[in-house]
Amino acid sequence: MKTNFQQVLFTDEARATLDGPDGWAKVWSPTGAAIPHRVRRQQGGGEFFWAGIIGDTLVGPFRVPEGVKLTSQAYISFLDEHLSPWLYDLPLLRRRQLIFMHANAPSHAAKATTSFLASLGIKGETLLT
Repeated sequence: MKTNFQQVLFTDEARATLDGPDGWAKVWSPTGAAIPHRVRRQQGGGEFFWAGIIGDTLVGPFRVPEGVKLTSQAYISFLDEHLSPWLYDLPLLRRRQLIFMHANAPSHAAKATTSFLASLGIKGETLLT
């Protein structure tokens, strides 16, 4: 595969929390002082965000509003609000050379999402999942 990876916009969503991977916050006290107890969350918490990186440029991160389930329609709305303005600010030649890569999540692979990206000029070999 001969691809100039400086032209690939790698994107993904992620949830970030201050908790450890087991859901517990860990604190070290140099003086041995008592640390206030934190209640463990059973699920969720943190901030959900979307970001992309192309070459040495970061696109975003953009916060996904709380409670939004990223269905195809929600993903399209999100991209229209955050990705479209960024794309239109690119020089035309760079926009034409751009390869958009996102995960193969159901909302990403849906026909409606693919059609929306095609309307932005992202289709065929310029779309990787």
